[in-house]
Amino acid sequence: MEQDKEVCSQPFFILLPFFLPFAYFLVKFAMKLLNLVYFQFHDGNQLNQCFPIITQLKMKKIFFSFIALLILSAGVANAQKVTPSKWSWAFSKPNPGVGETVDVIFTIKNDKTWHHFATYFDEGGPIITTVKFKPNDSYELVGKLKSINPIKKKDEVFEVNVAYFEGKGEIRQSVKILRDKVLIEGSHDGQACSDVTGQCVPIKGAFKLETKAGATSDASEKKKATTKLKTL
Repeated sequence: MEQDKEVCSQPFFILLPFFLPFAYFLVKFAMKLLNLVYFQFHDGNQLNQCFPIITQLKMKKIFFSFIALLILSAGVANAQKVTPSKWSWAFSKPNPGVGETVDVIFTIKNDKTWHHFATYFDEGGPIITTVKFKPNDSYELVGKLKSINPIKKKDEVFEVNVAYFEGKGEIRQSVKILRDKVLIEGSHDGQACSDVTGQCVPIKGAFKLETKAGATSDASEKKKATTKLKTL
């Protein structure tokens, strides 16, 4: 139950040096094509006489343009795989009974040198982590979303007090179970930043929890009752 959403994090200016040569040759090629097409039509020749234009271009320029395009594509693909913070979720108690209040626990595992921001700190700075629950009649929320023991400090860049997790973090939301079959789903939205480069990326994803209320406890009670009868 981990979120696998990949996020694009590399700034465009890093890839710009690879893109410029390709863009230059592409524009130059287009201009030559347009000029020759116009020249051929102006002289009344047929369109297929324009195709030999490719042989008139230097193969070296075409080759390096192709290489630049490959590098650009590889850079974008690599950027999309950066996921410094991974989320997972579970109930604080397996198979809670109807009428029982339990916690939905969100666990955040951060890569080394990365930190993920928590919930409820001063606005005007980094993105505050939020969790949205899709309402249904199998549960109801109890209280507010809680960050468990986050690190708190004043951010020197934004000049506001912030809270975040390093290594491993935990966020909890209490819920009351209302039906036998429980479905809890929604989405999370937050931000993680690197301690080394200062690079920040959005961390988003969806979550889903399903369980049958009291299934484990009912089986346990039946087993106890059977053991007691055998004893008697």
